[in-house]
Amino acid sequence: MFAHPSFPDREGFGRRAIAMDPEELRASLREQCAALLEAAATEGVAVEGVKPHGALYHVVATDLDVARVAVEGCSEIAGPWVIPPGARLAELVATMLVEGFADRGYARDGTLIPRGAAGALLDDGEAAAEQTRLLLRMNRFQTLCVHGDRVAAVVIARAVRRVLDDIATSSQQTP
Repeated sequence: MFAHPSFPDREGFGRRAIAMDPEELRASLREQCAALLEAAATEGVAVEGVKPHGALYHVVATDLDVARVAVEGCSEIAGPWVIPPGARLAELVATMLVEGFADRGYARDGTLIPRGAAGALLDDGEAAAEQTRLLLRMNRFQTLCVHGDRVAAVVIARAVRRVLDDIATSSQQTP
């Protein structure tokens, strides 16, 4: 399990960047991580790393000051950080997993198309499967994301899984 801390934005599901005093943000992230660590310990589950959520994910990719606060706020959790390609956060963490999105559209410059814009969300299993094949051919991602809060999440996850299973099967058959 990975911690998934965000800006304290319950109404916007963490998808809005909030200008905050660095100490307030650090404290909020510490509180979120501490709550997860406590719940995980109760269930006997390990927290293996950090993947910032929503707007925080995007801000720590480009703003080194906020990235530094996030790393400090989540310092109780050891392990890799999940980041987008080229994230400034990579300058601050020892281990990272570069992430691609199977269910999100990408702009020509390689950034995610902003939510709400045409092509930002892939709602079709076949489109997500094709996106997964493309991301894997790029050979720059160590992990893939499928958002679980979408109506088509199960369809998309199954399509992505089929692609991964097909690749695993074909690599086992190749001498």
